[in-house]
Order: sequence, then structure tokens, then C-alpha cells
Amino acid sequence: MRLIESVPDVAEKIEEGSINLSTASQVQNFIKSERKNGGSVSYKQRVEMINAIENKSARDVEKHLINLKPENVIRPEKIRMVTPEIIEMRLMIPDDLKEKMDKLRQIFSHRIPDMTYLALMEYLVNQALKKVEKKHKSSSPALRLKAPEGHLLSKRNIPSTLRHAVWLRDGGVCSYQDPQTGRKCGGRNFVQVDHIHPWSKGGENKLENLQLLCAEHNRHKNNRTPS
Repeated sequence: MRLIESVPDVAEKIEEGSINLSTASQVQNFIKSERKNGGSVSYKQRVEMINAIENKSARDVEKHLINLKPENVIRPEKIRMVTPEIIEMRLMIPDDLKEKMDKLRQIFSHRIPDMTYLALMEYLVNQALKKVEKKHKSSSPALRLKAPEGHLLSKRNIPSTLRHAVWLRDGGVCSYQDPQTGRKCGGRNFVQVDHIHPWSKGGENKLENLQLLCAEHNRHKNNRTPS
């Protein structure tokens, strides 16, 4: 272990049990990450880190290292396809959120024994979707397929009833379609109701002139629209 070579006291502390190979490896990985990011950890700093983690659990050592350099540990969310039906999601959450999730797992344990975090997420998402869909379905029947006839306004602000109609028609997802590949975006994050023909150029508040776009494709459209 390189940490033992650079800080000889580590071997003695491992032998006496005040630190173990697992916590020593955490420190070594931290130093490696710092070096990878263009930084450095002096001998004095290494000694201080070793002294600080004595008689601490791996969890406490992890918290200590995060406090020293959060950017070395906290990583952005990552999503990758494992199989055509399975997606791997990696994200880091705060301690208090995990405590809330654990509390919910205990509350729901009578319904789903040994509930996993995946099962909890699926249950909560399904409940949230039911609530949202129920709210949209509470709109008048005419809005479920189309906006009321002659629903035309000169004001830029789009009425909530018309927004609901656009949302229901487009399924709550970005409707942008790549002109070259024909592939639709289908994104659900930061979806906005957008005028196909810009309101500033005479576009009207009519269902056929409105669409759902994610923030990225809305910006993309605005950058391409001639002034």
C-alpha cells in the first residue's frame, strides 16, 4: 500500500488496530483522487488525515474526507443502459433524505416486507403519477382531446385550460422531432408549453399552434428562429 510507504506510521496504527486496511484505503483513494484532479497532499496533511481517522468507522471516515474536499467525492448523476429493459442510475443523496427513505420503508413494511429502495421509489412514483393524472383528468371532458372551438386569445399568457389540453395531447413529454433522424425527444424534465409560430410574430393561442418542449429544445428553437 502506497500510503504505508509515504507515511510509515500507518503500518503501526494498522497493527495496533486504531485504523484498518479499509479506512486506510479510503484515505489512499482520496489522495489519488486529489492528485488526479491536479492537486497534491503534503506529508503533513497525510499525517493529519491519518490521525483524524483513528478509531473511526468507515462511514465516519467517509464523512471526514467529504468535508475536506467535497468535489473529490461528490459525483454528478449518471445513467447507463444495462439491458434493453434495465437502466442503472447512480446518484448521491444527502443523509437526511436517506433517513426519510428508511422511515418510509419501515412504514410500508407491512405492505411490502423487506422493501428495497427500488421498490420504494417505484411505489412513490406510481402514487405521484396517479395524483398528477387525476388532476389533469379533472379538466372538462372537451379538453381531453382538444381545446374548445374558437379558443383564440390575443394575450400572450396561455390559459390554464389550454395548457392542460396541450399537456394531455402531447402526453406530458417534449414533442421535438429531429428533422434529420425523425427521432422524438420524449423528455419529461423542465417541459414547457411553447408557441410553434412565435407569439411575437403573430402566433396565436390555439391548440394547433402550441406544443410541449423541454428547456433544451426550447432554447434550440429560439436560437434558430430569425429575429
